[in-house]
Amino acid sequence: MQTSSTTLEDYKIKLVVEVDEEELKTAEEAAIRQLVREVRVPGFRPGKVPPRVLVQRLGHKAIRSEALRELIPKTYNEAIEIENIEAIDSPEIDIKEGEETGRLVYEATVAIRPIADIEGYENIKVEIPSPSATDEDIEHQIDHLREQLATLAEVDRESEVGDVITLDMKGVRDGKQIDDLSVEDFVYELGKGGLMEDADEILVGVRTGDDIEYDAKEAPGGEATIFFHIKAVREKVLPEADDEFAKDVSEFDTLQELRDDLIEHIGKQKLQFAETSFREKTLEQLIALLPIEAPEVMVKEATAKKLQTAISQIGQMGIKMNKYLEIMGQSEDEFIAEAEEVAKKEVLRDLALLAVAEKEKIIVDELELDNELVKMSEQMNVPITKVREIFDQQGRMNDLKMQKKIDKTFEWLLGTVELTDIEGHKLDKSIFQANDNEEDKQTSALNDSKKEEITSNSGNLDSEDTLQSDEEDSDVGGIEE
Repeated sequence: MQTSSTTLEDYKIKLVVEVDEEELKTAEEAAIRQLVREVRVPGFRPGKVPPRVLVQRLGHKAIRSEALRELIPKTYNEAIEIENIEAIDSPEIDIKEGEETGRLVYEATVAIRPIADIEGYENIKVEIPSPSATDEDIEHQIDHLREQLATLAEVDRESEVGDVITLDMKGVRDGKQIDDLSVEDFVYELGKGGLMEDADEILVGVRTGDDIEYDAKEAPGGEATIFFHIKAVREKVLPEADDEFAKDVSEFDTLQELRDDLIEHIGKQKLQFAETSFREKTLEQLIALLPIEAPEVMVKEATAKKLQTAISQIGQMGIKMNKYLEIMGQSEDEFIAEAEEVAKKEVLRDLALLAVAEKEKIIVDELELDNELVKMSEQMNVPITKVREIFDQQGRMNDLKMQKKIDKTFEWLLGTVELTDIEGHKLDKSIFQANDNEEDKQTSALNDSKKEEITSNSGNLDSEDTLQSDEEDSDVGGIEE
């Protein structure tokens, strides 16, 4: 087989494939053997038709057609490997020679992954919230713990935000009481905003025994008149923050031990949040520099894979799709649109990072790829030979290699970003290294779903099942309930 390729406009490649007559003869013989098992001929038992009889009955043209049906996809896949083409869609095949006799020559025109000429990524600056626990953070958390042990004391004064009011409420519309807006002995903390529109504003400044009437224009079900009778106004009395308090709310004997634990705990949370913010904002700025749109075919395929993964996960929870949508308050169209939005962002992200990889000559060598396969083998408890076999047989090794390149490029890019806190102080990115190891960082870098898609599309590694075809993966369609 001989191959050649030509780059066309709009990110397309024309691939020319030539297959000699000897390979065609082998393909025709394989087609005959398959047809012998499938075609029924009067007078012969199934599978026992002599090949010469079958050829006479069907004709050489039909045999050649069946051979080409198998041979063209096979040689096309081999050709894009030889020419190192990253196709993102099914090819348009135009047979030039060999439909009936002689050698086979065909052209395959296919869309390829665009590599954009991206500029400005060297100057990305990211501002993140403070990655350290502050005194204010600690005091806020201690106050929250004090509130858990608060007691209530009645007060002879006007109510304030934070006070707890006991009240009777009656809603009236068109002269009739509304049961859904009427309640007795309702206990409510001012400032929580959980009663109804404007209720907090109305109830601040009342005293025990007051009667309040007001027009609630935003009441549930429409405008209504609301009557409040204030039965009690109480303030929260917080315990002193001392050693006894620390014993009551924690396993620690002293307030200082509690503070030290909060500093460590809140510090880890803020550091994790800061790192997530760092990564997300870096990607947002990088995507904004990308001078091309996401190809529709790539968005469609990515959306299909995300839907496939989501539906599988929902099924594993034992929930039917229609019930899940009901719980989430989503329609099927909204569910698909949400997946499409996320998929489009991920496509743009990958294109941007691959564009950076192209300009910076970032590559993934065989040792790095082997290390990735070893990790997968260990995570799935499957022999590495089996993992490699599946990826090789189904042509997924390039997908894995590309994803590894994306991960590697992102880590490189993060190292070039200028990082500051909200006050403009420069931050050393090494603060994140103590928060997690390199493997965890790469996992969080680009959303686990991408690697999950690669492995899930490789079928069950514990079996001999083949992978789903790209055509099956890209069919979004409706959601099966």
